[in-house]
Order: sequence, then C-alpha cells, then structure tokens
Amino acid sequence: FFYLCKRMRGVGTYWADVVLCLTLLFHNFTTGAYLVIICWQRWELRGEYCSRDLAWRSSLLCKVAGALSYAASRGTLQSVVIGTVFRITHRWKVDSIRVKMLQVLPVFLVANLFNLTMAFSPLLSLSLLL
Repeated sequence: FFYLCKRMRGVGTYWADVVLCLTLLFHNFTTGAYLVIICWQRWELRGEYCSRDLAWRSSLLCKVAGALSYAASRGTLQSVVIGTVFRITHRWKVDSIRVKMLQVLPVFLVANLFNLTMAFSPLLSLSLLL
C-alpha cells in the first residue's frame, strides 16, 4: 500500500490524496476488525443465541464492536467528504480558496479524533469521569 502511495505521489497527486488513502485504509481495517468480532461471536453462539442474547448484548465486546462499527462508518464518510472538498478546490483551481496540505492534515486529524471520541465515549462509565 505504501508503494502505491509513493507511486501516486510521483504522478502529480497531492498529499491530501495520500492522507485520504491512509485514513480510508484505517477505517477499512476497523470495519474488518468489527466483522471479525461479529463472525467470531456468531460462531461461538451458534444455536444458542436466544439463551445468551442478553449476556452478549450487555458485554464489553458487543459495545466495542458497536463503537468500531460507528467509528468506521462515520470516519469513512468524513474522510471522503474532506478529501472531496480538497480535490474540488485543487482540481478546479479555485483561486479564492487556496488549500494546502498543512491546512488539510489538521482537519483530518480533528475530524478523526472527534469521530473516535464520539464512538468510544459510551464505553466510559460515569464513575471514571467523576
């Protein structure tokens, strides 16, 4: 993958495209982790889901799987939107909006940090916050 990013960089693409690829890679990996958890749990509960339903849904692993799913789907959407705005401003050479990589990278970071905070905040108990 890094070879692909390096090769893309050589043919006139912007660093924002590389950052977009890396963030999409991260979110796809997160989706894969979520699917592995769900498949493993399905295999473990085969034929017994109804009797162990409440225990599974109240477990920490189920909550982590939900947070991973939320973070991956929302993060992918945010990355695509931010990357598209960057591409539009550079490909159409909008003179009134000059966006540089040093401006795009913090936006990606803040959006992803906000996304991860929103996804994993329900996992914290109120006793830890007080």
